[in-house]
Formats: sequence, structure tokens, C-alpha cells
Amino acid sequence: MRITEWLLENPVALDILRKQKKLKVSKEIFDLLISKLKAHHPEYFKNTLGLKTKITFKGYNYPVQASVPYSNNPVEFYKWWCANQNSVNMTLEEKIRLFDKVYYQKPNILIKDHKQLIKKNFG
Repeated sequence: MRITEWLLENPVALDILRKQKKLKVSKEIFDLLISKLKAHHPEYFKNTLGLKTKITFKGYNYPVQASVPYSNNPVEFYKWWCANQNSVNMTLEEKIRLFDKVYYQKPNILIKDHKQLIKKNFG
């Protein structure tokens, strides 16, 4: 199929293929793809953003990428994320890194399931 056909028929499959094969597309095609995903597949789009999702976070006057507080203030980000888990989709690896950072800085706030996940992965 041509790229334009993929954009019309199955933009999700095109995006998955683009990422797997590391295909480069023009800015025009990329913008169209993102527009289609946002408009017609918002859940898929949100899940693919991960820590690049913009969030409103205490201490910032404007929405920032979740990766900023995730990296700079893991304890506060953890508290926020526990209350807003559906707002930012993280990989298992990102979750474990976050839980590990929180465990070393402030272990008493870590939820029991999250502590067990660290122990399971780090022994």
C-alpha cells in the first residue's frame, strides 16, 4: 500500500510499522498521521506518548512533559502518578525505575504492590 492509503485505511498500523522499521516520513505525512491518530484513535495516541505526555504539575506554570517531574522530582511525581495513573502510560521499566528512585528517597510512601515489584526485579 501507498502511505496515503495507509493514512486513510489504518493509521495505527502505519504508526506501528513506522516505529518498528524506523521508517522516515516527511513532516507533512508525520503531521497528517499524528492528526489522524489524535482525532480517530485518541487512546492509542495517548498510550504511545508515555512520558512525553504533557501534564499539569505542581511547581510549573504551564503543562510540561511528564518526563520532567519524573526525572527531577520522582517522589512528588510518584504521588501524582498514583492519583492519576490513567493520565500517563509508562512502560514496566519506567515504573520500576521510578519505584526504585522513590524507594531510596522515601520508602515509606511506596505502595505495597510497588515495593514487591522492586523486590521481584532486584531480589
